[in-house]
Amino acid sequence: MIAKKSRTTLKDLLFVGSWALGGALFPLQTVAAQDDADFEKSDTVDAASVATDDAPASVAPEMDAVETEPAQGGGEGQINQLPPGLTEPKAVSEPAQASTTPRQDGKPDQISSGGRVRARDGDLTMLAPKGWEVFSSLDSLSLLLQVPQQAGLRYQRNIQVASFSEPRFIDEMTAKEYEKVIVQKYSSISSAVEDYQIRNHLTVDLADGRQGLLFYSEFKLEGVPLMQAHILVSSATRHYLMTFTDVAEHFENDAANQFLSEAWASMISAELPTKTPQRYETFAAVGVGVVGFTVLGFIFMAYRTWRSGRSYRQYADGRDVDGDFRSIDKSGFSGELVTNDPQALAASGHDEKLGTQHDDLNTQEDIAV
Repeated sequence: MIAKKSRTTLKDLLFVGSWALGGALFPLQTVAAQDDADFEKSDTVDAASVATDDAPASVAPEMDAVETEPAQGGGEGQINQLPPGLTEPKAVSEPAQASTTPRQDGKPDQISSGGRVRARDGDLTMLAPKGWEVFSSLDSLSLLLQVPQQAGLRYQRNIQVASFSEPRFIDEMTAKEYEKVIVQKYSSISSAVEDYQIRNHLTVDLADGRQGLLFYSEFKLEGVPLMQAHILVSSATRHYLMTFTDVAEHFENDAANQFLSEAWASMISAELPTKTPQRYETFAAVGVGVVGFTVLGFIFMAYRTWRSGRSYRQYADGRDVDGDFRSIDKSGFSGELVTNDPQALAASGHDEKLGTQHDDLNTQEDIAV
């Protein structure tokens, strides 16, 4: 949080830490009615908004403890890992006047022991940095993690998690949409925000193997340079935006990047129980099914055509479809079925009968001559 200058300035500020971006996502897709409620809630100021002696209305005086899960991979082992893709670093800002009185906000749900915590809305879990305050009962956010306020701390760095109905595709098309939405929402939320812009975006891999969209944004708040790292992730049913906010020098100064690496390790530890949907996977599955049925149809029709041609040739050769011949006399078809099996012919005496008929025909020809 930026150190408090006056109560009037605070009332005008009410910005950083509030997750207002979520509401702007609603026009970009067809979402459930609950998303509209999330939109309205997201404009409320949360516990990490501005360093002040007053407790924000969104933080209740007493809160119940939240579930904490044991730490699983991606914790302390990643504390020195830095996020990729920072471009065109700006000059480190000069230190600003710090507040001499720690903030007395509403009581957090817990102080993190470094374990896994769960977002209130949805099924996202993530590792909370050890010693950070954990808020999971705010109206404006599904989850808020923030470093405890200390004397001399210029800004109370924090990670905010906003949850929204419906999944989102993690691809370049979504990235382009979000670039516009983030700038539009954040640049208009307070007159104290200046020069808000997206620096760049890229695709990153999270600890559970899924991909997310990483955005870097930069702006000034009352003349103090700040930066944000946003990571968009999605399950099969919901999407989430995690946002880390801190002074710009903690992003760009190698001597202070331990603050960024600590937050980064927490953000990429996010896990979801279902896979991220792909934009064209439904159409691809339908297409494969259609092609498969079409091929099977051609095979069946080819087989029927072959069977029909074979039957016709057998009939034209004087056989029925089972390969049997019919005996013929001078008056036409006798209707007597005679098999063409030699053994069956011998057993039934048909060889002798056919021989007798042949001799009779020869005798008649001799008489005629």
